[in-house]
Amino acid sequence: EGGTECTQCTAGSYSAEAATACTKCSAGTVSADKGATECTKCAAGTFIGTEGGTECTQCSAGSYSAEAATACTKCSAGTVSADKGATECTKCAAGTFIGIEGGTECTQCSAGSYSAEAATVCTKCSAGTVSADKGATECTKCAAGT
Repeated sequence: EGGTECTQCTAGSYSAEAATACTKCSAGTVSADKGATECTKCAAGTFIGTEGGTECTQCSAGSYSAEAATACTKCSAGTVSADKGATECTKCAAGTFIGIEGGTECTQCSAGSYSAEAATVCTKCSAGTVSADKGATECTKCAAGT
């Protein structure tokens, strides 16, 4: 009542027309500039966990996020994200594995073992089969007479 001038909302908040107060952006959204009329969702691969934010943060390698995230999610065992800002994790290729959450790089199976895609461990070749090289996707049967 009796106002003589309108004040812009600060960065990290917004208001609609004729609003009596500014509202902080909710977690997962930001407003980088003052005078915002809405908040913007954080892009996939970024997050902000607090309200009133002005900038989204990239997820670290080994994690990912969807749009408007309030936190990043660690890649599950058998999957990795090598770079910051991932929007999804990638399955380890057959012949490789990772047994921990939040991994950034798959490891080749050692000779004498193998794995399928998205493996959390390598499986030892059974009796009568071999894999001579690292990174095997299967074991081969020993030839007759060996």
